[in-house]
Amino acid sequence: MGVTADKLHKEMYIGVVGAGDVLLKNYSLLRTNGVAEKVYTDKSPQKPYTWLANVIAIAIDKIGDVSVGAKAREVYLKTGSIEIPKIVLDLSIADATTMLVEIHRTVWKSEIRNQDVVCKYCGHNMRIDIDLDRIKFLDEDLPKLEKEWQEIEVYLPEGYVFEGLKVAGKEEVSYADYKGLNFNRFTFRVPTLGDAIRNEKYYNDNIVFWRRIAFDCLTNMAACEMDASGNAVKWLADMPETVKGILGMKLFDEYLLFEDLDKIRQSLREDPPTMPFFYEEECSNPGCRLQTPVTVEASGFFST
Repeated sequence: MGVTADKLHKEMYIGVVGAGDVLLKNYSLLRTNGVAEKVYTDKSPQKPYTWLANVIAIAIDKIGDVSVGAKAREVYLKTGSIEIPKIVLDLSIADATTMLVEIHRTVWKSEIRNQDVVCKYCGHNMRIDIDLDRIKFLDEDLPKLEKEWQEIEVYLPEGYVFEGLKVAGKEEVSYADYKGLNFNRFTFRVPTLGDAIRNEKYYNDNIVFWRRIAFDCLTNMAACEMDASGNAVKWLADMPETVKGILGMKLFDEYLLFEDLDKIRQSLREDPPTMPFFYEEECSNPGCRLQTPVTVEASGFFST
């Protein structure tokens, strides 16, 4: 393959916190051997995030100074299974998805051959070899690469008006000061592979899957006064942390409206910088010739 040492060194755009609360962004890849080949191609449609974590655990030499792949390959040879390291589970979904592209085009193949593509303009069917080296961040996403991604703030169009809580049939007096406040700024930590794997049994229901990830990642609910443009102009209160546990999934299943749920879902999925799985190619239909998206389907990765 002729992969040079410098090409094996990569950088994450969000990073993962290592020992001593140090943010790690650099990682390096291992060349593909027989163990890695087996793991890469052993896909599970029901557990795509577990598969992704397995791929990363086998493919990564080190994250920062934390060794990953050597032990994973050793354990797999002995047991036929992967012990996913905590540092891999702590990776953001966004970084992990970008890693998948980098792993495939660096230590597997830079092309995914014989993929069916349909022009979005004329409907013409094309069979092409997808060139992964052409995948890059979109221009509008470049500012995201410079941002620190510790949390995601979402200002809700509707918000959650707190009307008090009842526990064991008795209203909690200690929360009376919050009654009637509209909690319209939700703060989330960036979703991780561990979050996705923990909720993977809901994967086939996209709504429920991301709703449960949102609940797991919710770190704060605040009430703010907003201006006409939807910007916060005055902070009123933070909801006590214990309220989240008491509300449970009812917060997302019953109390929040669609406008809020949709904005939360889109923010968690699309705000962090993620390498897109597409680029544009000229349609081969002589009557069209427009630039149409060429998308890499998840099932196409690590095809043999």
